[in-house]
Amino acid sequence: HLMITSALYGVIPAFAPIAPHRLDFLMKLKIAGKSLKSHWQSAYEESVKGEELIFSLLSSEFENVFPKDIREKMVTFKFMEDRDGKLKVHSTISKKARGTFLTALMKDQVTSVEEIKKLSFAGFTYRNDLSS
Repeated sequence: HLMITSALYGVIPAFAPIAPHRLDFLMKLKIAGKSLKSHWQSAYEESVKGEELIFSLLSSEFENVFPKDIREKMVTFKFMEDRDGKLKVHSTISKKARGTFLTALMKDQVTSVEEIKKLSFAGFTYRNDLSS
């Protein structure tokens, strides 16, 4: 199941139409006296209730809406680039890579960690030596 998270709309189906917006959980907006994170937390939890394994392409900001017991079920991904022989995470490249990765997951109908390890896209591959 593919779900999209939004600080404005909560958890929505992948193809639900939404208005363009820029809102994150760092903004000091209150709804009924609660922070955005507190406002959406129960809806986020409910969206993954009963899931044993969750592939998460969320930023750490959005992952932190979930309680620790759910975050521990998440397989997270870090997209790194080689710059002068050193691996670095670049936020813009990471955002683009998450979208490209999601497209590859859907196209190849990937459903397991083992299938992800075999996936190669846009110059990115799984590295066992960098994984935990």
